[in-house]
Amino acid sequence: MVISFRLEGALQSWGDHSKLNFRDTAAFPTKSGVIGLIAGAMGLKRDDPKIPEMCSALKMAVRADRRGTVMVDYQNVGRTVQSDGKVTDRTLQTWRNYLQDASFLVVLEGEEILLDDIQAALSHPVWVPYLGRKSCPASVPILATKHEGCIDTVLHDTETVAQRRDTVIYCEIDGESGIWKNDIILPRTRANQPNYDRRRVQLAKLDI
Repeated sequence: MVISFRLEGALQSWGDHSKLNFRDTAAFPTKSGVIGLIAGAMGLKRDDPKIPEMCSALKMAVRADRRGTVMVDYQNVGRTVQSDGKVTDRTLQTWRNYLQDASFLVVLEGEEILLDDIQAALSHPVWVPYLGRKSCPASVPILATKHEGCIDTVLHDTETVAQRRDTVIYCEIDGESGIWKNDIILPRTRANQPNYDRRRVQLAKLDI
């Protein structure tokens, strides 16, 4: 059993390997980002053990009907630092990347009970879903549709394609070969810090 839902908005940002003041975005929604969106809709706290369990229980594919373009937002952030009794005002430079006008179809495969729970949570979210960052609201409702069959069937379904799309549609899917992505959510460390594992991802072109 599979479900699908659309992630579309003026801006999206899916952190892949952000470092310090440089906040990048992946070309596709990351698995950790999608699971985080679902967990928020379910009302789960960040350290809830259900989140890594859900991440490992689901297979995911993402189809880019409209890949969007990258926008870099340059910001100066004021920060007050206190050290040795002295207060210093500092200005930090940050560069934050966003995807503009992108539209993705996310397809999840797993146990029917879990998919039903996800579908219900997206229909009546506890916390409002956003596309990677809180400043990135969705421009269309994030509602899950259930499908018979497998992930590949939904990816090739022309009825699920967004009205405006690229000449060639790309998809990203879990695989046994391909590039490594560090976006599998693991239980948090003792210091309650996020913890991730790698998965293989394949990128392919779809003629539909």
